[in-house]
Order: sequence, then structure tokens, then C-alpha cells
Amino acid sequence: MTQTVWHAGYHILINLSLEDLGHPDRPDLWEEIFKPDPSRPRLLRCVAVDDDDGTECPEAMYIQVRDGLRFASHLRREAKPHRNEGPKHRALKERIANVAQRAGFAADVEDLSVDGARRTDVLVDGGDGGPIGWEIQFSHITGPAAIKRTATAKRHGITPMWTVDNDRSQVIDRGPWNRLDKITDWRHAAGKQLNVRGGVRSLRMERCQKGFGPCPVKKRGSCGDWHGVWLAARGVYLDSFVAETAAGEYVPLYQPATTRRGGNYMWVTPVDKAEFLQGRTEADPYTDAGTIEAGPESPQLPRPIDPRCHYGETGKPGTRRAPRDTGDRIAVGEWLTRSFADGPGPGVTDPDHVPEELVRLQLAFLRADAECERVSAALPSSLDVVAGLASIDDQQRFDLDTARAERLAVVLAKSEHPWWAVVANRYEADGRLRAIVQERLDSARRRV
Repeated sequence: MTQTVWHAGYHILINLSLEDLGHPDRPDLWEEIFKPDPSRPRLLRCVAVDDDDGTECPEAMYIQVRDGLRFASHLRREAKPHRNEGPKHRALKERIANVAQRAGFAADVEDLSVDGARRTDVLVDGGDGGPIGWEIQFSHITGPAAIKRTATAKRHGITPMWTVDNDRSQVIDRGPWNRLDKITDWRHAAGKQLNVRGGVRSLRMERCQKGFGPCPVKKRGSCGDWHGVWLAARGVYLDSFVAETAAGEYVPLYQPATTRRGGNYMWVTPVDKAEFLQGRTEADPYTDAGTIEAGPESPQLPRPIDPRCHYGETGKPGTRRAPRDTGDRIAVGEWLTRSFADGPGPGVTDPDHVPEELVRLQLAFLRADAECERVSAALPSSLDVVAGLASIDDQQRFDLDTARAERLAVVLAKSEHPWWAVVANRYEADGRLRAIVQERLDSARRRV
């Protein structure tokens, strides 16, 4: 493995440890070598074909990315070079399209623009917010490439939806995004709930006290007031998320960072977005100069050109990059501050109004509970297990533990919601919540 490779078509040396690969005049070079045209001959070659130690160098090379590290390997008979679309990519693409169509939205797979500048994995025809362009990005992509493709989608009137399974993906916060669990075998994912782990946020007010962090007003210490924060939403599932984003029940929001360049993209409810903006115009990093930044794209430390052949060697160069999606809360800023006398803030001050977030959490609990029942029903009888006539395999045990953990997480998120602190009768309030959820379920069944 090496970070230096020769391009026989352009007659150039490529340094994979550099952000621009050593060729700033070729901005599309990375996508070109990582996703080669299968109709073209292989053009990547070892830099040292005539090896001094007599090793029979296969000469041809291909690019790999592992844990965000880019390097070149010799193409051997047993090697598996990158392919443009793997089985999990195809499986997720089909699932998104099918879910959207079942929810009543048109969905086109591999939609190509008239000018040929854009190809979208799945284009879902949304409501007033316009079409949602789902881009499944399980392979490596550079920040500049993600920025370029996001800008192209926006130019065509499409809201991009980058979908990743890696918290280190370079598309995170370069456009609207979501992160799923990493699944190695997608045959096991058929018919199961897929959790959206990142990219969706809920607006909450938290008391500025010890442990809150730097006060956004005083810039240090604490003030005792309530400040807005974005928390990672729980109980969000891919199938419902596809329909909810198309229907406008989740909308994209960009919040510029206050202490650095760039900012955070997130999917939020329209109510939370309105509370956050408070009449202000939403920032757009693709039209507001200076707000978008690509950041370092090569996770390795820059290294010089390596003239040696590394055929037969093992190991990876460089170091692992830090996560871009940490799940930590995101401070809103000093403009969203409520005094303690006014209560804990948006969405929780009216005891007669059930917050939309609680409705979503109750729906998420019903889905999680149904998943636990489905997994449990597939297990062998406990009597047969005790009698030694059957056993629970590792995959079944993992599925059951995962389903129960997800249900518990939703239960905790629901029980900890601050709205319960302002209602006079929690039992009666919970009954109102259940009635609203049941009405929505009945309405959904009538539409089907």
C-alpha cells in the first residue's frame, strides 16, 4: 500500500496524502480515479515497475479508502477494487423509492438532469418544499466534491439529502444529510426498521447553569436564564423520515457557526425552525460568501512522493480522522434566550398544547414496540430452548437486544420531555397525547 501512484493517461504522479492530490488544476481528479469508467483501460500504475529486489510487481493499481484513509494497492487476482455501486447501495436506493411511492409521492431512481450535470440516486417529488434528492454516499467523497454536487442540486431546485453510515463522512454539514447505522449484510435489513442516528435535531431550552458550558450571552460562566440548544432527535426511522421530509414535516435548516467558519446542516420541524429564525432570513452557505468551508480532506499527514514499490506489504498509512457527527448538542446563540420567569421556552410552555416532538416520540415508541414484538415472535419457544430442542442464535440475540435498546431510548426521551413539568395532570395529558397519535394513525389508514 502506498500514497503515491502514477497516472498513465495524464503522465502525472498522484499524491493521495494531499488535499488536492498534488494537482490543484484538476478538481475532479479524485472522483475520476476512485470511480473509474469501466469502459476505459486501467490507467493507474505503480511508480516503480522495475523493482530492484526482483519482486514481480503487478504494475496495475487501484484506490482504496478505509476508515477515511486513502491509499493505492496493487491490483492482484484476489483483490477487490472499488465498484461504483454495491449491493447495499442498490438495496437502500430501492427501499427509499418504494417507501416514497407507498406514501403517495412520486420517486425516480437514477434521475438525470436534461443538461447531464446531475444524476440523483432517488428523486422524491415533495410538497411545497420541492423535490428531495436522496444521495446515498457509503463510499469516500472529498469535501470539495460534496460541496460541488450540493451546489448543483440546489441550482436545479432540488434539496439534496446526503445519506451516510459513517460519522466521519465528508458530506456531513456540506449539505442536508442523515446518518444510518452501519450495516454489513443488507440481507438482514430487509423488513427491519432502520434508525436515523444523525442529521435530525430538536430545539430545546436548557437552564444556563454549571455544566451547561460557556454562556452565549456572558461568553463565560452561567447566567441562570434559559438558552436554546439543538439536541439529536431520537426515535427517527428511515421509512417514516422519507415520507416526512417529502411532506414537509421535517425541513432543512442551516445554522452558521459563531466561533469558526462553516456551520451545521440539520433537519428540524417547521415549528422549531420558525422559533429559531424568529423572522430572520435563513443563511445560505452557497450564496452567502465565506460561510462554507471544505476543510482538510486527506486524513493522512501530507507526505512526500514515494518512489518505492510496496507490493506485498500490509498496513495503512496515516492516522484516523475525527468524527464530523459527534451527536453533541449545538448551541443556538444569544438571540434565543428566555428568562427563568418565562418558563423553559418554545414548545413546552403551554400545558394545553401537546408538543409535536412528543407526538413523534409516541409514534416512534409504537414502531419500536412493534419491532420488539416482531423480533420476539420469530424466536423459538422458551420451552423448546429450556428442553434443548432449539436455541437462539447470535443474530437473533443481537436483533432482540438492538430492538429493546431502541425502545428504551425512546421511552427515556419521552419521559424526560420538559412539557410534563408544566401540565397539571400528567395522566390526563398522556391520554391527550395518545388520542392525537391514534387519530393520526387512523387518518393514515384511511388514506391508504
